Amino acid sequence: MKTLRLPFGLRGKQLVPITIGAGAALIAGYVMLLNHEERVMEKYYEKLRATNSELYLSKIMQARGFRTYLKEYLTIHDYSHPVAEVPTFLVGRWALFDKEQRVSDYFVPDSCHKALEIEDGEFKILGDHASDYPARYTMKGTTVTAHLKGAKAASIDVVGYGSHLHHITVQIPGRDHPRYGYMCH
Repeated sequence: MKTLRLPFGLRGKQLVPITIGAGAALIAGYVMLLNHEERVMEKYYEKLRATNSELYLSKIMQARGFRTYLKEYLTIHDYSHPVAEVPTFLVGRWALFDKEQRVSDYFVPDSCHKALEIEDGEFKILGDHASDYPARYTMKGTTVTAHLKGAKAASIDVVGYGSHLHHITVQIPGRDHPRYGYMCH
């Protein structure tokens, strides 16, 4: 039987420090590569933010989640004082429920008869007790306030999971309890 010969006359005890050194070099190289990739992505995001803020926001939501998206949205869009433009993620019709629904991110309500419709400058409650208000919007953190002409302000809490806006919680003026809104498609 032939014995295995190591190259360059190395013996078993000599291999341990060489293996440890090679492993440490590989780990250090990998960490340096990750740091380089992180810097490249940050530069990409900075450039994208300056040139195409809506695409930037979309990419940030996918990469870092809805909470980070909201922070960046408020950095780019000024909602510190009432404006007619509603935050883009709220535009549309939201089916209203008395209780929070335990549903997936892709839930589509069966009916949108009892709903809230949010548009630039408008806040419409649809259904049995329909009403339509001119509105201006402010936002702080995850709460949007719809300042309604002729009524008290409505509070809208935005609830996102991962990279999705899951639902909204709405405190409609004159209603005792909050309603839970899910986007109609």
